[in-house]
Amino acid sequence: MAYKLEFHPEAEAELDEAFAWYLQESPGLEQDFFEEYLTLENRIEQNPREFPLVVEDIRRANFHRFPYSIFFSIEGQTAFVHAIFHQNVILKFGKCEPGKTNPAQARHEVSGLDD
Repeated sequence: MAYKLEFHPEAEAELDEAFAWYLQESPGLEQDFFEEYLTLENRIEQNPREFPLVVEDIRRANFHRFPYSIFFSIEGQTAFVHAIFHQNVILKFGKCEPGKTNPAQARHEVSGLDD
């Protein structure tokens, strides 16, 4: 049974920003990025539990060719995407690793925003 993907609005914006960056920096590469995203999205929809838990109930799905990760939780038959981060954000701030801050908290620490 396939899971439905739902996105936090900021996660959608993060995906759009990554796509736009590749479009601007290397036209044509954005299509490769999007195709890899669709492959990963399909894997999450088909078997979200194949991806490791990294903190609490949050799982991480890594892109293979691009330095991005999708952070999501499983809620019933829905995979809820909390964030899509570039690996440099994760490494620089040490977030979203086992025992560390969850993606929503990391997003706000990185951006300096409060809920």
